[in-house]
Amino acid sequence: MIRVVRLISQAAAAGLLLAVSAPALPALASTTSASACLNGYSGPYDLVNSYAGINLKCGDPSKGVLHIDASHPIATNGRDDVHVDRCMDNILAYGRSVTANPGNTAKRITRSSGGYAQIVWDSRTKDVITMYTSDSNNWTACAAYPN
Repeated sequence: MIRVVRLISQAAAAGLLLAVSAPALPALASTTSASACLNGYSGPYDLVNSYAGINLKCGDPSKGVLHIDASHPIATNGRDDVHVDRCMDNILAYGRSVTANPGNTAKRITRSSGGYAQIVWDSRTKDVITMYTSDSNNWTACAAYPN
């Protein structure tokens, strides 16, 4: 430790610019899937997907997968699991900010076909409230964006 401090001091005295970087924070790992949430195999705080610090959890009737499924069905047989994850990733990576209720943040992607997908999350907790597509919950098309 003393040697490191001495080397840093010598470099500073010589006018060298040092770049110090902290290790990147680890990404949160998913602990479940959307279909597992819907089939009752996972609890409300289990993580389905995380991207750019925004977290999709199983949730409850007011947020998360359970809320999304109530109005925007997700297949309970697992067919939509990967598509829901990729849809979320695409909206967050490529979407543009759109107006949301106070305390929330939203992004939307618009596909070349004219259909769109939108996600809304709580600005404070970073938990997803809802996500949907404009064309009958076409999770597959959203997952394929920008194609």
